[in-house]
Amino acid sequence: EAFRRKGDTLLFHGLPQEAATNVQATGLLLSFAANGMLGRGLYGAPDPRKSLQYCRSANKFMFICAVQPSEPRAARGP
Repeated sequence: EAFRRKGDTLLFHGLPQEAATNVQATGLLLSFAANGMLGRGLYGAPDPRKSLQYCRSANKFMFICAVQPSEPRAARGP
């Protein structure tokens, strides 16, 4: 929906405690991204309950990110 509107949207990004410090220091970097269900990338959800599933430590960490969706890039080889 945000892509269709061509504007910024807020997404929630949940992560383990050990990764939160790195994100605070450097920001969300694709070079640290893991392979998710849709491939390697930075994932966010409009519903914080979905992102909460990725907070795997006793202390929960979640970032609220303003993002501007763009056209998906073609898949690249390994």
